[in-house]
Amino acid sequence: MVKKVPNFDAKLKEKIRKGLDRAAITLQNGIKKQLSTNPSPSRPGKSPGVKTGALRRSIQVDRTKINELSVGVGSNLKYARIHEYGGVITPVRAKALKFPVADGTWVITQKVNMPARPYLRPALKKNRKKIIAEFQKGMAN
Repeated sequence: MVKKVPNFDAKLKEKIRKGLDRAAITLQNGIKKQLSTNPSPSRPGKSPGVKTGALRRSIQVDRTKINELSVGVGSNLKYARIHEYGGVITPVRAKALKFPVADGTWVITQKVNMPARPYLRPALKKNRKKIIAEFQKGMAN
């Protein structure tokens, strides 16, 4: 015979939410630390170097779907994705791109091939055990 436990689903979901929140905060901290490891400009394949700190400050936990047992961690800055995955930058409102380079000269071009400078995936990989442990702690409380 199976005995029904009162509010089991609600209690379980609350424990999962706590675990997810703790895990997400751990990942957020790991990403911010990852973004503090390299000088600016960083080499392709390495995490972006810190110039203004805007990308690092933009790393947030998105709890809008916590009731669906889902959280997100990342940035809403337009350039965050291209740093993570690389890509081609082309002009949107002008005929060409214009920007200064390290030696102070200006470059005018039609496109820039930006190599990936991942910071999210390395932080996830590096902090995987901590993230799992924090999720488990949240579930235990």
